[in-house]
Amino acid sequence: NAKPACHVVIQRAFLGDTVLSLPLVRNLRQRFPEDRIAYLCRKGLGEIVRAEFPVDLVFEISKDSARDDLL
Repeated sequence: NAKPACHVVIQRAFLGDTVLSLPLVRNLRQRFPEDRIAYLCRKGLGEIVRAEFPVDLVFEISKDSARDDLL
């Protein structure tokens, strides 16, 4: 038996692009029900992601500092 993994979905764009990623997240959850799913999104979208997406962790970053924060 393999240990559960953690999948990270990175979506730094606006609300519409975030909503379009919902099928991907749902498919990940269906395919890997025991794994953790983390979602990295633009600041201000985390509440929507937490309410509508089957994720375990949500990280919000500001668009302006995203490159500096990740490097």
